Amino acid sequence: MKFTLSADQFYLIIIITLKWYVVCAKLGMITVPFSIPFEFNGKNYLCEIEPIRNFWDKQPTSFQVTLNSVYFGIISFTGKAWESDTKKHVLVEKIGNLIHQQVA
Repeated sequence: MKFTLSADQFYLIIIITLKWYVVCAKLGMITVPFSIPFEFNGKNYLCEIEPIRNFWDKQPTSFQVTLNSVYFGIISFTGKAWESDTKKHVLVEKIGNLIHQQVA
């Protein structure tokens, strides 16, 4: 069985994909990772942050965080405070506040 795709079919797939991308971008469903350098207790960190987008939220409330190229965890804003699945709670509030400054 041979699968063939005509030029018209190929261009139609490209056009539909681009239209879907534009709709997602307009709705804010596409998020861009960003980095924040900071210092904490005399140590320099490079915090790489990737927003986790939920369809129903206008702004991301959860972020996947990597510190100095090592996975840190997921940090989420609950409406009252920053929480994480990591045990390094000292850094969670600091990183959460930096994220808030960046996305606000």
